[in-house]
Amino acid sequence: RHRRHVERDRQQHGDGRQRPDAGQHADQRSQQNADEAVREILERQRARTESGLRKQWRRLEGSPSDEKELRFHLQAGLNRLVQTLKASGGFVALKRGDDFVVTASRFSVPPGSQIPADALTCNDVSRTKSVDGIEWLAPAFEGHDQIAVLAIGKPKSRLDYSAGDLEVLSEVADQIGTIVSLCNRAPRREVQRRGGPGPGG
Repeated sequence: RHRRHVERDRQQHGDGRQRPDAGQHADQRSQQNADEAVREILERQRARTESGLRKQWRRLEGSPSDEKELRFHLQAGLNRLVQTLKASGGFVALKRGDDFVVTASRFSVPPGSQIPADALTCNDVSRTKSVDGIEWLAPAFEGHDQIAVLAIGKPKSRLDYSAGDLEVLSEVADQIGTIVSLCNRAPRREVQRRGGPGPGG
């Protein structure tokens, strides 16, 4: 009879071992839902920021008409990119002969600095150790020729950039290539408009 009472007590009150109750499960689910909501909000904010960055660079494509304007627009775009990616710094350098000349810079190599071409020449977005404080390079092309490079330092608050970050870096480098190419052609178009000699003339 005593054994039956004990068995009944166990069934009614448990055997004394602690088991997670429904309240704990509910708290865990609530926390997971909250974490997911925060992540979703941050992703939306990031998408809006990156969209604004892309629009800014697209607007710049038709803007620069000379070297001074080009430097101004590249600096404005670089500032936005460094802010968006939360990078420690970065620069844009244009190919000039055997060197790249830094045209825009944010917390990095001073503008006007000359860097040997072999330190910044690349075919695609790639990691680098060739310049102090710079972690990634993204080339900008006119046809098959590299005419500029976009360089950024490591992230300020993360171990590394995401695949999406590097995609943004590549897109911006492509737009830099378009901007620089158009600016390079502007003097030739102006000469032709005034009736001067065309190519080869």
